[in-house]
Amino acid sequence: AQTITLNWTNPTDSDFDHVQIDRTDILAGTTSTLSSAETGTTYSDTTASYNTTYTYTLYAVDTSGNVSTGVTTNQRLRDPKPTGLTLTAGDTTIAATWNTSSAPAATVGGYIVYYGTSRAAMTNSIDVGNVTSTTLTGLTNYTRYFVAVTTYSTSGTESSQSAIRVTRPHP
Repeated sequence: AQTITLNWTNPTDSDFDHVQIDRTDILAGTTSTLSSAETGTTYSDTTASYNTTYTYTLYAVDTSGNVSTGVTTNQRLRDPKPTGLTLTAGDTTIAATWNTSSAPAATVGGYIVYYGTSRAAMTNSIDVGNVTSTTLTGLTNYTRYFVAVTTYSTSGTESSQSAIRVTRPHP
């Protein structure tokens, strides 16, 4: 999960006490109260999941416990998985290149390349840092390798895998 940050302006009424924040998961149809005592003007939801649309409703609550009708906003975090993975086979090597993540550049910590000899067993991984290419070495010629890439954020959150590509190293 990543972070959705909400910003607002508090009411100027003298009896304003706090803001309550509810989140509805549109697909699941569930609503939960994330905070029932916000007095500031910003809130970070660190429990949001990629590719899920949420409706956030902010309610102003006064010192008598009266609750406003609330204001809503819909928010969605796109999965920042890499796209455009291409593979070039060489002698016991595979060169992999991909497009940068759709996440803001300042939040990208790097990329992890996963590979293996079956789609279900991509058990090898290499953290290549914040670059968009690498060369896998020491591979067996004429063996089929499956390769995918993920993005991870500066806080360590990993995206889902890119599309899986397949190739065979050869001389």
